[in-house]
Amino acid sequence: ISPIVTILPIIITSLYVNYFALAALMFSINAFAFAVIFNIILNKGINTKEKLPRSTILFALICGGCTFAMNYINLQLVGMLPSQLFFPLINGSAIVLSSVMSAVLFKERLSKRQMVGLIGGILSLIGICIVP
Repeated sequence: ISPIVTILPIIITSLYVNYFALAALMFSINAFAFAVIFNIILNKGINTKEKLPRSTILFALICGGCTFAMNYINLQLVGMLPSQLFFPLINGSAIVLSSVMSAVLFKERLSKRQMVGLIGGILSLIGICIVP
């Protein structure tokens, strides 16, 4: 038996370990490794000289950082807020914010029906927060 296999459980049990974080880390490592291996297999016979522009790589890193921050905040809040308040706020606010941002950033015109739905969604989220 490898010394690592015998020592690892002792190290893990002697330290305070957030098992959910450990499972999430292991899943992330496995997903990344699978993506790299899958990419190598798919691109094995392809010879391309094209490189991604730095702006695309920077944008991808910023999006990944924002996604990480959102998921981290969600994991922290799920233990602090009651579930009947947390899940509607997270899911409802994503819909409302994406609608507002599409109207503001991309100058999309909302129909009257969409505006009524958006205002109803905002009022519902406010109502959930006010009513105990």
